[in-house]
Amino acid sequence: MDAEIWVRSSDGGWDMPAFFALADQGYDVWLGNDRGTEYSNVNPRWPNADSNDLSANEAENYAKYNWSWYDQGKEDLPAVLDEIIAVSGNSRVSYVGYSQGTV
Repeated sequence: MDAEIWVRSSDGGWDMPAFFALADQGYDVWLGNDRGTEYSNVNPRWPNADSNDLSANEAENYAKYNWSWYDQGKEDLPAVLDEIIAVSGNSRVSYVGYSQGTV
C-alpha cells in the first residue's frame, strides 16, 4: 500500500481528499509509503537489489527484502514520526493509519 490510496477516489479518479482540505486549512499533512512500494522502492543502501541479474546481487536482494510487518511497526513508523517531528518542529503528531499502516 502506498500514499496514493489517500488521494484517489473510490472510482480511481482524483478528488479533493480530506487530507488536501486539511492542508488548505493550514494543517501540516504528511503521507507516507510502506517499504517496497512504487514510491519507496529505491534504496541507496542496496542500489542493485532489483537488477535483472538477481544471481549476481542475491545477497543485496535478500538484505533489502528481509523484513517483516513487525519491523514496519517497530522501526519504520517511529522513524517516520521522528522525521516529521524533526522537520516540522511540532512536539505532537496525530496519526491516521489504514490497513498495513496500522501495524
